[in-house]
Amino acid sequence: EHRIKFVKQIPLPESFLGIDNNLPSHIQSTRKGLQLATRPFCVKLRSDEYFQDLKPVAQAILNNPNKLVCSNIFFIPAIEGQSNSYFHVGNHFFAAQTNSLKLMFDIAWLDLQRFNESRLSVEGYLFYSFLKTKGVLIDGHNYNNEKTSNYLVKNHSICIDIERLKPYSWSVAGKYYKDDSYLYNNGFNKSIKSIEEL
Repeated sequence: EHRIKFVKQIPLPESFLGIDNNLPSHIQSTRKGLQLATRPFCVKLRSDEYFQDLKPVAQAILNNPNKLVCSNIFFIPAIEGQSNSYFHVGNHFFAAQTNSLKLMFDIAWLDLQRFNESRLSVEGYLFYSFLKTKGVLIDGHNYNNEKTSNYLVKNHSICIDIERLKPYSWSVAGKYYKDDSYLYNNGFNKSIKSIEEL
């Protein structure tokens, strides 16, 4: 059963206006939506995307209730020396225990002033917030390596190949895709299909 509610966006505090990307709005709108979630598990989807078969996502949550389930869209392995690749899970959907997702986005909101200092990508920052919900605390010097990042991602997340969720429509930079070819032919870091590739 699907229940969709639209929540009104409130203006961002002025102190957040210098923060890169649309991250403050993303976190704020997600927190507002999660306030309405009442079931033990939750799937957070982007509002401009569609995935027909979410059964693999639901099964992954049930089998791994303490992990963050993510799409493989731009889920990339860490590359030594490239801090924006650390903890770079796919954030086109997240699924987890509802309380974990709520806490993850609350932590992300409370720590938002540190985002620019972290040199992490948006995806990395959100996953780092999830790690904090599990009591995993890392200072800035210790997460800056490929092995630590890949180890923590592998042990605290599940990567779902979107090909298992067909039909679907996902977007990047205002363009919509009904297959995953862009993920492997875009000239950037290639997305993985499963966590075993880390």
